[in-house]
Amino acid sequence: MSHTIFALCAEWCGVCREFRLQWDAAAAGNPQVRHVWIDIEDHADRLGDLDIETFPTIAIARGAQPLFFGTTLPSMPTVQRLLDAGLSVDALDAGHRATVAHLMREFAPDDDTSG
Repeated sequence: MSHTIFALCAEWCGVCREFRLQWDAAAAGNPQVRHVWIDIEDHADRLGDLDIETFPTIAIARGAQPLFFGTTLPSMPTVQRLLDAGLSVDALDAGHRATVAHLMREFAPDDDTSG
């Protein structure tokens, strides 16, 4: 079962623009993991009530199972360590599980493998 990683960022954020370079390189180098970049300004209508205040905010799912939602350093090695940590759905509170599930439905439907 493969992972999907979401980055919730904004084009106006300099940190996000720099992180995007690492993100795109990681996506190209690891096609087994679906990388989905979400500009919160461009997709505000699809994010509902989700209010992102700190960048980057990362969400991770394995298959349809939400595993992580939170901020992280703008570093793909840090994101990779999260993937390698063997995250468990039990560690994620119900609200964040619902948020990641919403991101999966809105931005990574089963038939979409783009990122």
